[in-house]
Amino acid sequence: MLNKQLLDEIIRASAILEKVTDAGKMASYAKRYSESLAVIDEQGNETGVLPRGLIHRLGLRHRTVFVFVEKTDGLVLLQTRGSGVMSSAFRLDVTVGGHVNAEDSDTLIAAVREVEEEIGIKADSSRLKKVAEFNRDSPITIDKPFEFNRERRIVYVYKLSSAEEASLAESFEKRSIKGEVLKVVYFKSAEVLAAIDEGRAADGLVSCFPHFLAYRLRESSMK
Repeated sequence: MLNKQLLDEIIRASAILEKVTDAGKMASYAKRYSESLAVIDEQGNETGVLPRGLIHRLGLRHRTVFVFVEKTDGLVLLQTRGSGVMSSAFRLDVTVGGHVNAEDSDTLIAAVREVEEEIGIKADSSRLKKVAEFNRDSPITIDKPFEFNRERRIVYVYKLSSAEEASLAESFEKRSIKGEVLKVVYFKSAEVLAAIDEGRAADGLVSCFPHFLAYRLRESSMK
């Protein structure tokens, strides 16, 4: 039985392994680790609820949402990570991404929440289009050697209205969670594909972008 005392011991041990020693960072780490997520099977059926950190540590399947935000002219808004947009060191990621919490009754609710938290836009849920759902096992990385991330990724597309597009910069500055996404920039699809080919894209973008392009192709064929 996983009780609070045992969970606290697991969190402390995990923090030591991941070299989290600062008191302030420890509090943030513990909060993140304790977040409740639903555990699911390979078909997406819920089998239980566990803390996020333990799910990642044990490699249990769980749900995440990814949202591609489009400009009215077709450019796609993406996160940029690294030393600068024009530098070869920058990496790209999906506009918005986050976990589906155990209390979320629908993945759409999680998508709306993550859009508002990460880029400051209160998305109209009726304009969020679900375009894909698939399982993905992320490779273990050097910076996170104790994390085995096995996700069921649900991909959405959200096209900005003219008003949302005009106020994006202001909305982004007022977003509630500023540590998650540092900068967002519009890109052409060809630029995104080049970044993927050159290894300058995060795993979320690498796995989700083909589904975004397939959605674009379906949309264009219907016009």
